Amino acid sequence: MDRPTSLLMLVLGLAIGLVAGTKLAVARRAWKDYTVTKSSVAGLRKTAWTLRRGAFTRAGLVILLLIAAMSYAASGQR
Repeated sequence: MDRPTSLLMLVLGLAIGLVAGTKLAVARRAWKDYTVTKSSVAGLRKTAWTLRRGAFTRAGLVILLLIAAMSYAASGQR
């Protein structure tokens, strides 16, 4: 009667160990991904501001050109 109980405990221990090991591997991978993403945020933020500055500069130039064209048209010069 001792043998089936030992076998059951062994199988149960292996199942719990497999689930716990899988969860630990997932948690370690998630932590690694988190740290890599967190370290890359500063560079991505700098890139975003650089791109935004370029877009605002182009938009400002277009607005200035539109204002100049409208003032030229309003002055009536030909």
